[in-house]
Amino acid sequence: MTHVRVCISERRLLIALLGVLLAGAAIWLSLDTVDSHGTCRTHHMYRTYDGTHDGDGDGVGCESLPEPPSGPPSSTSDSSAIGSSSAAASTISTGYDRANWSYSSESAREALECDSTEHVDHVVALKEAYDSGASHWTNTRKSAFANDRENQWCLDAGLNISKSDHDLAEWSGGTCQQRRQIATVAVAIKTKYDLSIDDAEQSAIDVALTAQCLAQQPSSTQGNNQAADDTSSVDLPDDFPAGRISARRVASGATEFAWLTEEGERVFPRARYFPANARVGRWLTSSLIVVDGRSIGRISVRKVTNGSIEFSLLLAEGERFLPRGRFVPASVDHSRWLQSTGIDPDG
Repeated sequence: MTHVRVCISERRLLIALLGVLLAGAAIWLSLDTVDSHGTCRTHHMYRTYDGTHDGDGDGVGCESLPEPPSGPPSSTSDSSAIGSSSAAASTISTGYDRANWSYSSESAREALECDSTEHVDHVVALKEAYDSGASHWTNTRKSAFANDRENQWCLDAGLNISKSDHDLAEWSGGTCQQRRQIATVAVAIKTKYDLSIDDAEQSAIDVALTAQCLAQQPSSTQGNNQAADDTSSVDLPDDFPAGRISARRVASGATEFAWLTEEGERVFPRARYFPANARVGRWLTSSLIVVDGRSIGRISVRKVTNGSIEFSLLLAEGERFLPRGRFVPASVDHSRWLQSTGIDPDG
């Protein structure tokens, strides 16, 4: 009886030892799989099946590891996930990057007819738009904004560099007319694209829009299409009837011109309307102005790069007289008459 119990104990011990040996072999095999199958990549709690070390020839490698419930993840599915992430990134980008706005400066320059000394300037800069709500836009919408002609104008290169990506609250440069034009366009563009205007910018816009920008000589940095002289060097005849050029914007957007005599009477030439869509830099001339039976000349007008209008008097002798104050702002109340400084032979 004692002998039987010993045999049973030895058998149990043998079975236990065999179990330990088998467990050790399993651990060794598992470690060997981890160490030797370097191409089998960890994927959460299992490994990626890439077809290498395929012991049974079924096209799936690393068979000693359990297959995930959804099937073995492949290199193809991984790259597909990366690809879709890249596609999303090309549609909606993160962080400001000018390249994402696909801006064509050459097309803009050609359309606006900027000269060699000028840059095409975004009135609402691209970075300003980004900071004001465009950060979540798709690149397609960013491109549409960047190439919107309503938000572009020709500006002297130095002035454009000074303005950079600032709004009116951050930039104090430009003439009264230029700042008023920037304010007008900024409000229209930010409304059109649902962009925000902070308190400081709104205050600067209000100041610019309410400023009394009467016809005056702008700085020489306003644009190459404008004369830089403060006054004309042309001498008027001694018997020239003194007066002023008078102008107002009408409802159609055209500008009407007249001659304002020293007595306050307006003399209207037959052809006297300057079209709103006139080409920048091209002089257009009215019909003859007749004062007291005498032809004194014609009013000659051109659009300048900031959208305002410059006017002069083309004398009967063919010389051009440029009064000191001779600009009609781009944004001016309809029907409000503006006058140039005096055109008088006595100076």
